[in-house]
Order: sequence, then structure tokens, then C-alpha cells
Amino acid sequence: MQLCYRLFLLLSSLSLAGCSTVPHNVKDHFYDYHNLTTALHALTEECSTLFEAYSIGHTYEGREITAIKITRKTNQVLNKPGILAIFAEHAGEEETTSLAMGIMQYLIDKYPVDESISSLLGKTELWIVPMMNPDGVDYDLSGAVEPFTWRKNRRSTGTVTYGVDLNRNWGCPFEMQPSAGTGKRFSQKSSPNYAGDRPFSEPETRAVRDLLLAHRNIKILLDYHMGSAGFMQGAVGCSKGRGLRKGIHPRIDAFCNSFVDRFAENISDPQDSRPGFLVMSREGAAVLLRQRVPFYMRPFVPSILFQEPGTAVNYAYDQLNMPAIGIEMFRDSSFFKNLHDGQKRLTENQVRGILLLLNILAS
Repeated sequence: MQLCYRLFLLLSSLSLAGCSTVPHNVKDHFYDYHNLTTALHALTEECSTLFEAYSIGHTYEGREITAIKITRKTNQVLNKPGILAIFAEHAGEEETTSLAMGIMQYLIDKYPVDESISSLLGKTELWIVPMMNPDGVDYDLSGAVEPFTWRKNRRSTGTVTYGVDLNRNWGCPFEMQPSAGTGKRFSQKSSPNYAGDRPFSEPETRAVRDLLLAHRNIKILLDYHMGSAGFMQGAVGCSKGRGLRKGIHPRIDAFCNSFVDRFAENISDPQDSRPGFLVMSREGAAVLLRQRVPFYMRPFVPSILFQEPGTAVNYAYDQLNMPAIGIEMFRDSSFFKNLHDGQKRLTENQVRGILLLLNILAS
């Protein structure tokens, strides 16, 4: 999540620890574009009464961006309220696509035997974009770079530079010029945070934006990311804008405040010894972090966490008047040691959060 990025840089040694046990053949354990396309076809064939696949656009290199709509087909409920969840906006976060696939398989398995889920999906819609950045994912898994290190897409931006950080390319606010605490991260084409030359310059961000604009029954945006830190399970933030635009939708702020704590509690893993998910806001974030991190790490927590511009959650809140939640799932040094069980628990925990939100929309 954008609120924690500076802390990630300060604690980069933990990132190295987190990747020290990456599986030897990483492509056997995570989805590239080809394997995802095959798996999505199988899922939609397996449960065509619940799943529909939509092509919402193509990447710079021509790969299809797929959105899956999950709802029980019924003529009794029209214009159902829905959630859009996006995954792998950043390329080197392949675990999020595995999470997306796990969520869908969970719903397929439970739908025939759990009346509460069947009823809920008759009243609501869940939209999932399991891999927003397939060009970047395939490059990250290609062997050309260390896996889990490439962040951007793969559009050529110069003679020797490639890629735009999709989660800095959304409009409102869009920033390229250096400002306090940011240096030149957004304007330099070689930076992993390069924002592009204008808002929505990238086909990937345009595709998801247009999906949101075309389906105004979507009431909540979830943006899943995976970071590297060892002191807590992760962070959740419900966007309320930034700068002069902060708090411009008080009704949405109140709605988000009514459930964000329960959401964070639901997705926390009781089997994880690290502190549970932390509800983050820009104000007081450092204080909250210092309460959670081990004593020896407290000096490294900055006094102010700079809120990054151009993110999906800020755009959805500011321009679409929509609650927008960023979920940063933290990868620690043990993540790859027991990958199957870890992914299974991650899926079960995150499903609880999604079902909570769908129940709120249905009520």
C-alpha cells in the first residue's frame, strides 16, 4: 500500500531476507500469463453459471487483460451492488494473482454446498482482475531479472528505459515533479516509480478505469499488493484522498470507517505470530507502526509517511466517490518455506474480508 512505501525502502534488508528462499524454478509456483489464461478458462468452464470472463483491454505488448464477474444469475435482482478487486498491478507481486485464483476456487467449491454464499452471490457481484500487469509479470518471471523485483509494465519509455509504475499512473492526483519527500521518483524514466508522461497513459490503467466507469454498480474497490517486511502481517488503508482533496466525500468516509476495522480483523491470520493487519491512515501512521514494530526497529520508522500520488485507490475515492481499500500483504522470510499452506491460509483469510464487504453491500 502506498502509505508504507518509504518504510519498505528503509527496511530493505528485510526484503532480501524475504526472498532468500525463493523456489528454484519460480515459474512452477506462480502464474505467468499463459498459465493464468489456461486456468481462467478452466474455472469459467467448471462453473459457467457463476463466472463470466470479460476482455477489458490489451497491454502494450498485446496481452489480454481479463476481468471475471462472479454472481449467481437471477432475474430477481437487477443492478446488484458489487466489488472490484485488482491483483498484480505491480509485476513482482505474483502472490496476489495466486490469491485471486484461490478466492475464485474457494467460491466455486463453497457455492454448491454453502447456502449463505449462494444467497449472497445472488444479491451482489464480485469482479476480479487477477493480473492487471501481465507484461510485467512475464518479464519478472522470465529470468531476465531476479524474480519479485520488476515493478512496472513493459512499455518502452526511451532508448534504454522501459516501464511505468501503474499505481502512480492514475489521475487525481497525478504528479511528476519532485516534491518534499519524493525526490525525482515519479519523473525519472529509470525509476521503479516512474509515473508516465500523463495520467492514464498506460493501456492497463485505462482498461480498469473504463471498467469502473462502465459499471457504476461497483461500490467498493480493493487493490491488493504484496510487500516485504517482517514485523506485521500487513496494512489496510481506506482512501480519503490527499492534500486539498482529502475528506471531500464525508459520507463515504463515514461508511468506510464503519467497517475498515472489522475488515482488517477478519483478514488477520490467527496462526501468524506477527501482529495482525494494521489499519493505516496518513495521520498518526508512524505512531501506530512504532507500537507494532520490535523496539530495535523503531528508530527506522519515519515521523511522516508520505502518501504516494497517482494510485488506484485515490482515483476511485476522489473521482468516483467510492470507498477504496488498499491491502498490503507483507511477505516475510518464511513465506516460501511452506508455500502451499501459506497461500491456502492467505486465501481463507482474505475471503473472510471479501465476504464481510459483500454482506455489507447486500444488507
